Amino acid sequence: KLNLLVVAGLLLGLLGVVIISINDIPLISNNEYMLGMLSLFIVVVFWAFGSVYSKYKKLSVDPLMGASIQMIIGGLAQTIAGLSIGEASRFSFDTNSLIAFIYLITVASIVGYGSYIYMITHLPLSFASTYAYVNPVIALFLGWFILDEKLNMLIFIGAAVILGGVIVVKAGVKFQQFRKPKKAKTSF
Repeated sequence: KLNLLVVAGLLLGLLGVVIISINDIPLISNNEYMLGMLSLFIVVVFWAFGSVYSKYKKLSVDPLMGASIQMIIGGLAQTIAGLSIGEASRFSFDTNSLIAFIYLITVASIVGYGSYIYMITHLPLSFASTYAYVNPVIALFLGWFILDEKLNMLIFIGAAVILGGVIVVKAGVKFQQFRKPKKAKTSF
């Protein structure tokens, strides 16, 4: 259930993402990027539907076991897709790509996705959905810290707006829990 604070917080987080990526908006008109952007949009829509479905459809499988099966199937599907479009000839590991691969397995997949599954199982979905706003901020700061990528004032402003949106969503969730009517005790 959404309330005005939750919707406002989600919109504020979206505004923060727009602020961070404002310099990349001209790329939208580039046909080379259109297929990728369309694919990402479709994936995000399916991710959202899957998150809502998994929140309310209780399965007899432990959530982390379900997450591991999803990651195995997803990894196999991506491997098959990559091989089918001829990416095997470009596959190679150097030190940097091996470190990135290990990071993706441990931090991004096991810790990150495991945390997300825990969140959608134990927290309100509106609060768990704020990961989509926080992750780009974390990625930008990791890029700065590890790869010496440049940060600018727009990134700091966008990050502040995103974190403000998360705070507003959290306040909306608390407000909704506060307003929930208490169940009356009946005695027979």
